Amino acid sequence: MGMVFTQASDISAFTEGDIIELIAPSSAIILLHELHVGTQTETDDSSTLKLSRHSAAGSGGNTTGLTPTPHEVGFSAFGGTYREAATTDAAGTVTNLGRWKFSTLLGFDKIWTPETRIVVPPSGRIVLNMEDALTSVLLEWSWTFEVVG
Repeated sequence: MGMVFTQASDISAFTEGDIIELIAPSSAIILLHELHVGTQTETDDSSTLKLSRHSAAGSGGNTTGLTPTPHEVGFSAFGGTYREAATTDAAGTVTNLGRWKFSTLLGFDKIWTPETRIVVPPSGRIVLNMEDALTSVLLEWSWTFEVVG
């Protein structure tokens, strides 16, 4: 078993676009274990979440202060990189890995079984995107992943 991390954050005044872009370390793979997206709104709105691989990075957004929390004391720091709420979405060759409906009242939770976990190859990029515009919300997200290698 590799090193397991959880990353959680929130994005104020979010409407649509890339929620999070994750680039794996050059010497390891990432296995996604679980994903959560939610809001604190009392107004119902809906969109589609899309998880995909991209060959080109987005730009802008938050690239600092996103430090995954290791599940075990003594784990080394996460060696990959993040971009949250990109102002320009990731592009290039796109491989879709999942699409799910999202409700601002219900939120979204996904737990992958070992056989269905998404694998991000070394230096690979994975992006969680909100496809359709929402009324501006405080969007909360978290995911748990394992770094192997």
